[in-house]
Amino acid sequence: MYGTSTYGSAAYGASPSAAPVAPAPDTTAPVMGGTPTVSAVTATGGHVTWPAGTDNVAVVGYEFSCDTGTPIWIDVGNVFSADPAGLSPSTNYTVRIRARDAANNRSNVITAPLATAAAPDSGGGGQTPQVGTIDATKVPAARRVAFEGSKRVVSFEGSIRTVRF
Repeated sequence: MYGTSTYGSAAYGASPSAAPVAPAPDTTAPVMGGTPTVSAVTATGGHVTWPAGTDNVAVVGYEFSCDTGTPIWIDVGNVFSADPAGLSPSTNYTVRIRARDAANNRSNVITAPLATAAAPDSGGGGQTPQVGTIDATKVPAARRVAFEGSKRVVSFEGSIRTVRF
């Protein structure tokens, strides 16, 4: 018999008019657990690692921020560490990490503090230390640094003063 075909018909288990069914959209956000670890802190940066996030489908990457208030998110890819650099010395930052899945759902944020170290002493930055007289008994002992000879260097709000006793 010519002109009649059962291909795609119910005889083969499919209807010729049935369209493929799209999977339900992924609306479940990934989950981050644990706490980031901050190490190798310097005056201008550090090293941060974090645990892997989980998702009902798959985590495809992480977003990272190292800030003093408002997060500025950077997509760092599917890695578990970052090395923030160019930070200001003696500053308290908050490290924030969140996971992301292929549907752009974002996880909860995990955080850790990162306090940069003081800037290395540059020997006065080319400035001549100020010489003067003060009552050293009014300076807390923790703020006094003794050197050989008869001089002491005392720090007052970042400036350097040489005091003779």
